[in-house]
Amino acid sequence: MLFDPIGYNYWDYIDAWNKTFWYQNKTNRHSWLIYFKRNVQYKFPSWFLQWWDFFGPIEEILPTPADEGFKIFKSMYDNQNTWIPADLQFFSSFSLSWIHSWQYKFGKAQHPLQPPPLQRNSYVKWWTTFDASKANP
Repeated sequence: MLFDPIGYNYWDYIDAWNKTFWYQNKTNRHSWLIYFKRNVQYKFPSWFLQWWDFFGPIEEILPTPADEGFKIFKSMYDNQNTWIPADLQFFSSFSLSWIHSWQYKFGKAQHPLQPPPLQRNSYVKWWTTFDASKANP
């Protein structure tokens, strides 16, 4: 009998990054703590930018110390020589954390006789347990 394990390729890996955070768990809770490990030099593949744009944090969630640090970082960031956005570089360089969550919501029906569409609304917020002063030079 020949053993032929199921293989996964690079496209499966990318697909997993995009589908994992939509997982419907048993408790119907959809919150994910996302963070970058410390002391790691990241080399982001180009597909990661699309993931970052959707699941990544936004500048508005930064608490004051981290926001001040980001403004300084952004003013010094050389975006002419890289395709990595400043916010991605900032979050990965300082190992920052955020929470991504989503929940179902009924949308508005286009017609009175149609049922309302079921939508997923995504949210991001700062992880308050993280010491924001670590992102302020």
